This record gives sequence, C-alpha cells and structure tokens, in this order.
Amino acid sequence: PHYAHTVDPRVDADLKSVVYPVGIAYGGEEEWEFVWDQYLSSSDPYEKRLFLSALGKSRIPWLLSRYLEYSIDPSKVRTQDTTTVIAYVSANVYGRYLTWNFVRNNSSLFLERHGGGSFSFSRLIKYVTGSFTTELELKEVERFFSEQGTKGVGLGLSDRPWSAGLLDTQVALNLSQYIRDETEYVPCLTGLSQLTSLGNRLSLTPVYGLFQEFVRNLTSDFAKICTFNRTTSPTYRCEDSTFFMRTLVLNTAWANGNDDVIDTATQLFQNWMRFNQT
Repeated sequence: PHYAHTVDPRVDADLKSVVYPVGIAYGGEEEWEFVWDQYLSSSDPYEKRLFLSALGKSRIPWLLSRYLEYSIDPSKVRTQDTTTVIAYVSANVYGRYLTWNFVRNNSSLFLERHGGGSFSFSRLIKYVTGSFTTELELKEVERFFSEQGTKGVGLGLSDRPWSAGLLDTQVALNLSQYIRDETEYVPCLTGLSQLTSLGNRLSLTPVYGLFQEFVRNLTSDFAKICTFNRTTSPTYRCEDSTFFMRTLVLNTAWANGNDDVIDTATQLFQNWMRFNQT
C-alpha cells in the first residue's frame, strides 16, 4: 500500500476532516449513528462542525433525508446550524435533489425564519442550487421563486448559480496544469477548488467518470507524498507545518475515487470507532 497505517486509534487533528467523511461515505447506518452520537456528546465546537460535515457525506438516501429533518429540529441541531447542514447535504451528489425537494417542501418554515429577502435565505438557495446546470433545473428554480412571490430572494441574475458557465470551466482547466508541481498551499487550494466546483457541475453527466479519472491522475503523485502518517511524511510539500495542504490533497483524492486513500482512511475510521466503543 502507498500509505502507512498508524496503530494509534486516535486520528491526527489535521486528518479528521479526511477520515470522518470517508468513514461515513463508505460506511452504513452503524457508522452514521456512531458519528451522530459523537456530535451530540462533544462539547468542542470544532469537533462538532467536523461531525456535522461528515454526516452529510453518506451515500444512503434515507439517512440523508433523516439528517435534513434533524436540521430543522432545534432539539437535535442548533437553529443557526440548519443552513450549514443543508449546505453539506446539498454538496453531496446523493443528496442534491433530496435537499432541493426538502427546501421546497419546507419553504414556509425557511421564509418564516429568514425572510424572503434576507441574506441567510439567499445563501441557502445558492447552496442548494449552486450545481444546477440544466434547463429543467432552471425552470424549477424560477417556478419556486414565482410561487414564493419573491424576485429571486435577493439573487440578481448575474448571481444566479445557473449563470456560471464557460469562464469557470476554462479557469479550472487552465489552473490544473500547475497543480502537479505546485508547492504552495494557496495556489493549490485555488486550483483544486476550481476543479471541485467543475466536478460538482459534471457529477450527474456521462463524462463525470472521465473527469474523476483526470483528477485522480493529476493528484496521484501528490497524494502519495501526503501520507496519513505524520512521522513519515516527507518535508517536501506536505511537511507537518503545512498540514492544510495534506488535508486538501487527500480530500480531493478520495472524493475522486483514489482507492488507496479511501482504504487507509476507512481503516483509520474503523480503528477510531472501535476504540471509542470500548
């Protein structure tokens, strides 16, 4: 295997944002319930945010639907975190349309909480529809605005998610040529973020598999250098002082199907879960 496996069941702080979501994405109900319990019992705001994010990575539709219902129950999720949870689920290809239907079905609640012209409601709609690309999706969003009696809930035409197009795609592809040799965090973040945005738009199209293969090839050497074992990570690129780079690369790798990263993160998650269940 490319990645060293640690025998310590605790997860490095900078790897939690990789290990937790992989454990949920490639786990089942047991893993989801375990992380949910960790969220409820944790008093650390940073940990709680990591758990909320990871829970939105499930590939099981009914778990995502239940999570969305939890998001509007103040006894389970703080009201101020509702929009955050919805954003996490909507960013998941398995939860995209679940989230859109959920927001439409509960629009009166969201309008009551946020108001049709508020920044919060505008941001919520952007989160949910940000990856929409088809004419049918455009018509659904416009019909939603019309039914609510709003004028785009504060979204100007130039801000609407479906207006993003060729420019973003071209920027992402132009930046990709620099990623292989990039050693600084900010330029790498910019390039990979643009590719992630492009991937979200392609995720329900026939070419998505080819896109993922392209990203895997682009980041494979990078991911091998960014090991999961802090003690053996080389100083080049993924040195301890630049753990953000390691997290960024490994998250991009697993999200695009890098089996080595997925296998290692899954094992670390299972070790961590078993340790905390004893």
